[in-house]
Amino acid sequence: MHVYETEKTTLRKMAMITGFSMIMMALLAMFSVGIVSTRLIVDGDALRTVRNIEESMFLFQAGIFSWLLILILDLILSWSLYIFFEPIHKHLSLLAAWFRLMYTAFLGVAIFQLVHIPILLNGSRSYQIEDISSSVMLSVMSYEKIWSFGLIIFAFHLLLIGWMMIKAHFIPKILAILMLIASVSYMLIHTMDVFLPQLEKVTGNLESILSLPMAIGELGLGIWMLMKGGKR
Repeated sequence: MHVYETEKTTLRKMAMITGFSMIMMALLAMFSVGIVSTRLIVDGDALRTVRNIEESMFLFQAGIFSWLLILILDLILSWSLYIFFEPIHKHLSLLAAWFRLMYTAFLGVAIFQLVHIPILLNGSRSYQIEDISSSVMLSVMSYEKIWSFGLIIFAFHLLLIGWMMIKAHFIPKILAILMLIASVSYMLIHTMDVFLPQLEKVTGNLESILSLPMAIGELGLGIWMLMKGGKR
C-alpha cells in the first residue's frame, strides 16, 4: 500500500507539472506568435519588417524571451510526460520523450535565428536599411523553416502520447482522439510547408482549418492533467 500511495503521489505531481507547463506554453505562444510575429513580421516585405522591428525592439526581444521560456518548459515536459506515461508503456514513453527533446533542439536553433536579428540591426548603423533587410528576412525565414521541420518531429511525439492515452483506461478517450488528430495535423501541415513550398496557399488553408483541433488536443490534455491527472 505504501508503494502504491507513493506512486500515486508522484503521478499527481507530474500531472500538475505537465498541466501547468502546457497551459503556460499556450499563453506564451499566443504572445510570441499571435502578437509579436503577427504584428512585426510582414511576409514578402523585408523593409517593412525591419522598420517594424526597429520601432518595436523591446516587443521583439520580449517575444524572444517568451520563446526561451517555451524552450525551458519543453524540456520540463519531456521529463514529466515520460514519468507520467512510463507505467502505461515504458519504452514508448521513453521514445516519446526523445522525440520531444529532438524537437526542442530544433526549436533552440530556430530561436537563435531570431536572436541574430537584433545583432544584425545593431551592427548596421553605417549601412542603409535596404542593405541589411535581406539578411534580417533570411533569419526570419530560417526561423520559420527550422521550427516547421522540428514540428514534424513533434508530431511523432504527439502520436506516441495519443496512442498511450488510448491505452490508459483512466484518460478520457475524446482527449486521446483529439491528440491523435493534432499529431496528424502537425505532420501534414509542416511536411507540406517544408517539402512542398510551392503549395503554400494550400498549406495555409489547411492550417486555418486544422489549427483548432491542433490547439484543443494539447490544451485539453493540459487542463485535464492539471485538474484530474494522477488522481485515480
